[in-house]
Amino acid sequence: DAVALEVADLLRVQVADATREELGAGGTEDPEANAYFLRGRGHLRNRQGVEDLARARALFEEALARDSLFVLARAALADAEWQTYERTDDVEWAERALASAERARQLDDRLPQVHTVFALIHEGLGEYEQALLDLDRALALDPADAEAVLQLAQVHSAMGNGREAEAAYHRAIDLDPDHWRPFNSFGVYYLNVGDAEAAARQFRLALERAPDKLSLRYNLGLAAWQQGDLETAQEAFARVHEEDPDHVGGTFGLLASRFLAGDFDGAVAMGEQAVDLLPSSYDARLALAEARWWADGQREQARQDYADAMRLARESLALGRPTQTLLTMAGAFAASGQRDSARVYLAELERDLRPADATVREAYAIGLAHELAGQRDEAMGWFESAFHRGFGRAQAARTPWLADLREESPAFRALLAP
Repeated sequence: DAVALEVADLLRVQVADATREELGAGGTEDPEANAYFLRGRGHLRNRQGVEDLARARALFEEALARDSLFVLARAALADAEWQTYERTDDVEWAERALASAERARQLDDRLPQVHTVFALIHEGLGEYEQALLDLDRALALDPADAEAVLQLAQVHSAMGNGREAEAAYHRAIDLDPDHWRPFNSFGVYYLNVGDAEAAARQFRLALERAPDKLSLRYNLGLAAWQQGDLETAQEAFARVHEEDPDHVGGTFGLLASRFLAGDFDGAVAMGEQAVDLLPSSYDARLALAEARWWADGQREQARQDYADAMRLARESLALGRPTQTLLTMAGAFAASGQRDSARVYLAELERDLRPADATVREAYAIGLAHELAGQRDEAMGWFESAFHRGFGRAQAARTPWLADLREESPAFRALLAP
């Protein structure tokens, strides 16, 4: 145990009293396994991209190779595997995460970390009530578990429970005031509800605690984007991309910036890079398809990219029916001219989702899909929800997808007015 604590100090990983107890409860007597676990957790908590997740997974697997009954390492491995799935859309990582989490539960279901990782998975599958039950169990075992409280905030956010989400975010920050993650997560929450100014404040607080995190600079760019300051946003994305050409956020940010500027060939170049970075991601394939659709002479390639995006999304649908996956299917069908299929997915999406319950970005994307599917009245309802709750109008004012709507609809032009 002393070796594990010494390694944690070297890595500047905070080891609270609860963590010291973990080395006995669900831990291991192998000091090298402890060291691998703590190093892996450092990468997991401070992750910026898939590279950090890969390092975390490798370290947790090293720990488990030394002690296969190390429950905390098994639960942490499940966490890293699920986060990898969410970043890459590669269903294999979701299946691995489910297997690792189940193995951790079989070994010891009395540890809060086991229930917290199941909450993470159930949230990702859109099974929010089950995620809340998981977190009830975790917090009953340890009411001061900052990770569980932060996960609780994220579940309430996904459910549209704003008051409960904000209370949980404040509690998570109180429990872990020196770490950047709760501030960053709170900022993402504010972006989703349309308060970009509040989001930027949280991202700056996160940057004070981790000034080298490129993901936080990217998020500040997103806040500027949502506020309509596309020039500042593009500068932020470009700086991130310059410092790390493989940074996924910087790549997607430059893709969107070039697309709205009418530089479709430049957007295609960024889309190709996004697909290279995330070959299993339907979001990356969809973004490339949209750029190619508007670039000269690339419509046929775009259609193939749309088909690939839908194939990858269908693989994720086998796990459940999360909003983002259904929205990808609807958007891809609508943009590629397959209106009837788009309407089927939009109808399925709207069975469980009202405009007021969607994030502002989801509301805008659903409105766009309805417009491209020939359902203008439905589109206007979703656009009104997005803009009135704070979604930036600059994107809608410039995107070529909405050129006909801007020209033909006085009501839409009124929505775009400051």
